[in-house]
Amino acid sequence: MRQPTGCGGSDAPPCSSHFACGDGGEGAGGQGGVPGPAPIKLLTWNIERGYQLEAIIEELLRLDADVISLQEIDMHCERSNWEDTGRAIARRLGLNYVFLCEFEELYSPLRQPSAQGGGVHGNAVLSKFDITSVEAVPHVVGAPEALPDPRK
Repeated sequence: MRQPTGCGGSDAPPCSSHFACGDGGEGAGGQGGVPGPAPIKLLTWNIERGYQLEAIIEELLRLDADVISLQEIDMHCERSNWEDTGRAIARRLGLNYVFLCEFEELYSPLRQPSAQGGGVHGNAVLSKFDITSVEAVPHVVGAPEALPDPRK
């Protein structure tokens, strides 16, 4: 079983390399490659830092999506019991995943434990299919008319 790690095989926090790539455990990626002609079940969910992680996992198991996009993933924050919520979900569902750090969630002595950071926060994609290439596309600031004309 290949263990999920930071890209490049390190266990460094993903914000240092931007991604954490890997599989969720035994059986992940069993379908592999590009899906065939069957429809793909896609799900997206803002899991609110994984506060109710067990209930989230149970619902995701019930829904049995092929590809899952999750927002507000916590990694090693006090408020989520220092859990790596994306890795926990990927392991329980047996899915491949990629995590992109959105920002470092700083620890603050002014916060209550239920709102405390101390880790990183971001988004994840989990998939029954192999994840072979990952690229972060930066957002462009401004209205659509401010975007460069691709014809020029």
